[in-house]
Order: sequence, then C-alpha cells, then structure tokens
Amino acid sequence: SKKISTKEATFTASKLITNKPKGLSSKVLGDMYRFVGACNAAVDAGTASGTACKGVVDNFICFGNGAKCDLTSDYMYRIIGITEDGEIKVIKNTAIREGNIKAFAWSPTTGDGGSWWSSFLYNKISGTGDTLGSSGGYDRTNIFVNSDAYSYMSSSGEWYKKISDHSWWYGDEGEINSKYISDRTAESLFLIESGKTDSWSGEETDYGQSMRWTNKVARISLMYLSDYYYSYSLDYISDSYANCKSASGNCKNSWLHINQNGESDNSDYDWTMVRYGKSGYDTFAWTIRSDGSTGANRVIQKSAVRPTFYLSNSVKLKGSGTLSDPFVVQA
Repeated sequence: SKKISTKEATFTASKLITNKPKGLSSKVLGDMYRFVGACNAAVDAGTASGTACKGVVDNFICFGNGAKCDLTSDYMYRIIGITEDGEIKVIKNTAIREGNIKAFAWSPTTGDGGSWWSSFLYNKISGTGDTLGSSGGYDRTNIFVNSDAYSYMSSSGEWYKKISDHSWWYGDEGEINSKYISDRTAESLFLIESGKTDSWSGEETDYGQSMRWTNKVARISLMYLSDYYYSYSLDYISDSYANCKSASGNCKNSWLHINQNGESDNSDYDWTMVRYGKSGYDTFAWTIRSDGSTGANRVIQKSAVRPTFYLSNSVKLKGSGTLSDPFVVQA
C-alpha cells in the first residue's frame, strides 16, 4: 500500500484504487475494492475504549464539514469500499442518535414488513415525511436527513447532493429461511443480496415458498451482512460463515464491527437492511450483535442505526485515511 501525501492537490477515489491505502483489497470483492482488516492484541487492538483499528485500515473519512474530524464526531465515517467506477461506499462510524436515544425499531408493529424495510425506519433516516409511530399516530421526527441534530444532511444542502442514488436489494416478505445464512461465505451472501441470485438459496424454502428479491433506488440505506463478512480478513473470506455467524468467531474484531468505533457504550445490535422473513405474526430482520455474531431480531426491537450510502465518483478528497489524517470530502 502507498500512503497518499496530504500535500497533493485534491483527488478522486479512482486514485485510491491505484495507490491502495492500507487495508484496501487489491482485487474486487463482490462489487468493489473493499477495506479488510481485523484488530487484535497483536495489531493495535481496537476496543470499545477507542483505538478503532488504528493502523489496520486507512479508511477514516470526514463528511459534512469539509475539515478533519475526531473519531466519535458525527462527521466521521468509514469507507466500506470503492466501486470500479469510483463511487465510495461509506458507513457512519457511530450510531445516530435522537437526543440520548441511539437505538431504534425497524418497525413499530411486528406485522409490518410486507413492503421494503423502509416502511418505518427508512423514512426516519431518509427524511421522506410522515412515518407511522409506535402509538398508532404519526411521527414527524427525522433522525438523520433533515434533522436538527445532523443539519449537514439537509436534503436541500450541498452535502446531500454528493450522495449518489443507488439500487438497494432486499428480501420480500416470506417465511423464515435459515438457508440464507447457513454455511454462507461472503461471496455467496453478496450474490443473494445483490439480486444476482433469484432466491435465497436458488431453491424453494422449507415451506415451499420462493423467496424473492427486489430493489429500490435510494440514497440512504444500511449495510448488508456481506459487507460485514467481507470486512474481517482476506484469509477467511472463503470461510467467513464460521467466523461471523457465532460469538466464538473472529468477526467481532473486524474494523466494521460497532465495538471498534471508539465509543464506550456499544451494547446495542447493529441493524442491517436485510430482511429475515416472517414467522406467524412476527417479522424479523438481520442484525450484527454486540458479541460479533449475526442473527435475526423482531422488527419492533430496537437496535443501532448506522446510515450507509455511496458518495459520487466526482467528490474531491484530501488526506491519507489514517485516524490522525483522515480523508476529508471537500465542500
């Protein structure tokens, strides 16, 4: 890898693909070059108290202020990867908050989920208008785009315009199919989640019901399970199921895990955008748990929300991606 000089003029993400900052894969994994790396006792351990995989992956990026930002700042993001055409996929480093609340339900009613997951949570993070509240009324509070707390994310502002519209794939409602996660590698998960496979497993479910996938074009979403599976180690991508499914695996040490973001109060699960299915009246969605394992939560339960989006390939950057010299998206 090559360190990019902060003395250089601004550059686009295509230069990162060429120069390969620390942790960026040398080949496309799924649909992008990805930052891959784990924290452990031997490599500058990333713990809840705050090193955040420093020195393992140089993917720190400040978005929304045009200047350097601190680790737990609301402007700090991490780069998941860079597409071949230079779009930058980022995830917010810390969970978004509404006052002192930092965990949110996917949906206020357990039976809600027949439409794409955004039926409740998406509306709240994307600022698209009224959303059904848990009391049965309407909740007009946005917790990310168009919120007072994250003023730089105004949908009429310059920063929001730097975010690309993108196709996000999600599972339609159907009976729970455990084959989706069972024995999956990062690559096989990606093929399912990106709509390249017509159903969860290429087969019908145990209930004889085909699990369909479809997509929605949007700017703001959440990470996929495959993003998490890819992020731990190049050595374990072909065996990522064993490392990411249970707490005894090693994915909890991935830079992408919420416990590596420098905050000290990460007790919540991390929502993904992937639907799990429906059992009776209960609808479930996939989460990444605080112990590093993956599993399904009922949609009425509350988990951490870290918005994920793609920056346009025309955005200009400065910096080297380290914690002390993060990439800075220029205003």
